[in-house]
Amino acid sequence: MQPKRYCKIILLLTLGAVSVVALFNLLVDPLNAYPSVHLKTFDGLRGRQSGRVARAELARRGDWGVAVFGTSRPKAGMPADHLIFSTNRTCNLAVDAARMSEAAAMFDYTRRHNPLRRVLLFLDFAMFRGSTFYRFDFDDSRFNPQLSLFEYHCKNLLGADATSHSYELSLDLVQKNLPPEGSRNGFHVRSLRPGTSQRVLFDKSLRALAFGYASQRVATNEMQGLRDVLAAAHEHHIELVLAINPVHALDLELLVAGDNWSRFEQWKRDTVAMIARAAPETLLWDFTGYWEPTTEAVPAPGDTTTRMKFYFENSHYTPTMGALILDRMFLRATNNFGALITVTNIEEHLQLIREQREAYARDHAADVQWVQRISKQALTARKKNADTGDEIE
Repeated sequence: MQPKRYCKIILLLTLGAVSVVALFNLLVDPLNAYPSVHLKTFDGLRGRQSGRVARAELARRGDWGVAVFGTSRPKAGMPADHLIFSTNRTCNLAVDAARMSEAAAMFDYTRRHNPLRRVLLFLDFAMFRGSTFYRFDFDDSRFNPQLSLFEYHCKNLLGADATSHSYELSLDLVQKNLPPEGSRNGFHVRSLRPGTSQRVLFDKSLRALAFGYASQRVATNEMQGLRDVLAAAHEHHIELVLAINPVHALDLELLVAGDNWSRFEQWKRDTVAMIARAAPETLLWDFTGYWEPTTEAVPAPGDTTTRMKFYFENSHYTPTMGALILDRMFLRATNNFGALITVTNIEEHLQLIREQREAYARDHAADVQWVQRISKQALTARKKNADTGDEIE
């Protein structure tokens, strides 16, 4: 066979294969990026994608009046069927391990593409970290102002990840593996597998978070992200409600054990001061602390059947907890959980939490010592690795 003819055949075969892949990804469209041409058969399955790329498409194609932003905590912990979310014009745009600068960019993009009237922004101390150790797909999403649309569409239609997601959705369709009820408009439904020990989940999560909690420092650019959100919401007459997520009491004990509690408190002081200067009409609720729901007992070692009402593990709360939060903020529930904080009451509030913590530590000494051991082991192991040449994040 002549080389020229051989090259033509190879080229045609390659173009044919590329076209088939692109058409497959276009018709399945796991990210819902091409709603005018994709197959409607997959509509009930596309909501499973919850990364930044998929969230940006959700923000772009909707007509949202209410939006939720934050980390994986409100992503899994907000109940889609709550009264204040009863309209289909509500979307949940929370993403895993979000930083405040990302949340600010996500808010700005969503504001420009939707008639937002209310935004719920759930804050975590970790959102203001300077570290970018965890790399996600923000740069590849429409939230990124510098995004190359040519590269974006190439990845969506020809990329290995997109093809893998399309294949998985196709299998789900064949096997009729539908998302859980309530998985709509970005709301994520999480459940624990039968036989799972929640104490084991607590242990794994606490160990994974221990070093980060001890080493975290607030970054100036991340605080600027919050300032930008406050200013934009004020300028565009969007009701902005802020809430600090209610982690379990043992999660807070990681901050104590890692000698980072004072920075956590200072972050709260700085946040209320910023709100007072930039947007005093904005409400900030603090649900961290040692309240009755946040001190829920962890099942005993070996218990694989008991399920906690308010938590999956120390970091992530259930929709039942999410409903308590929303009831308190919007329905004026008197459930003695959480508090509005301002520059006028912040010191009194922080003192109350310290007193709550002292009482909890006395009554739950064994669990507190468990967290202290985990923190000490994690810091010792990290220091040992650093001594052998590893860089401490």
